[in-house]
Amino acid sequence: MSKTLIHIGYPKAGSTFLQNWFSAHPNIGFKHNALAGFDNIKEMCEFTCKNEPSYLKYFAISSEMLSVWFKLDGVGINPMLFDIKQYQKKICLLLKQILPDSKLLVVTRGYEETLKSFYSEYIKYGGHYYFDDYLNVFGAMFEEYLDYNYIIRLYEENFQKHNMLVIPFEMLREDPLKFIQQIETFLDLEHFDWDYHKAANISLTNDMLYSYRMLSDIVLKICKIFPGSIGNRLFRLYSAGLLFKCFDLITVCLSILTKRSKTDRVPPAPMLEAFVEKGTMLKDYKAYQPYLDKYLLC
Repeated sequence: MSKTLIHIGYPKAGSTFLQNWFSAHPNIGFKHNALAGFDNIKEMCEFTCKNEPSYLKYFAISSEMLSVWFKLDGVGINPMLFDIKQYQKKICLLLKQILPDSKLLVVTRGYEETLKSFYSEYIKYGGHYYFDDYLNVFGAMFEEYLDYNYIIRLYEENFQKHNMLVIPFEMLREDPLKFIQQIETFLDLEHFDWDYHKAANISLTNDMLYSYRMLSDIVLKICKIFPGSIGNRLFRLYSAGLLFKCFDLITVCLSILTKRSKTDRVPPAPMLEAFVEKGTMLKDYKAYQPYLDKYLLC
């Protein structure tokens, strides 16, 4: 009998890598931005006609929207204010109501690297803040969002604990094969040969971060000249162009022309201190022992 696997994705914590693995695995049914591999009832019926029920061992659901909700807000990218923990709780209760016997997979990432990677993702979408300003604007939201203790307790209370795997992204980066084998063991799947070293959704380099931020700042100022609806539409088009790498040549030229120092991003100590008590439950997991410093646990 096939089961359901729910991956509670965090941005920049291997979600794209895992989704690619789910898609490639012969015993897992998965489709991006779909529910358990199906876009609609028609696809489910077509699958039923073509395959035996035992064809797949798992139907997978994987989305970063299960942990947080982001969207473009007006001209530019601004935080959408909402109760993150209440949102996470509602998602958890809905999943329990629909799929109570599912297996759960949660992949976390150390706080400093997460904040730096989040900034890279923000810049990819057209963000214009410098790193320190970005942390000042989004910091309070990240403190709520990256409360690993809360998300672990939430799902342990609503799903059976033995059906839940919590694993560090750092293991994926250090040893992709070991990371996948942990998941295969958890799901009781035979090993599936795959290109485990193929990186996905790589963060921008410091040079590209600097150039993209500069370009976005210029575009933002131009968009604000126009009436709200027009400026907003223009910025959305620009943001879409960024995702399709339409402006890479311009950013390379900006990097060459400016020749300014592009220093590394380091979150200030007070910002990191806010996360000290957010991941203490991770100490109980053997897989986290080599990476406790990444979670401010030693």
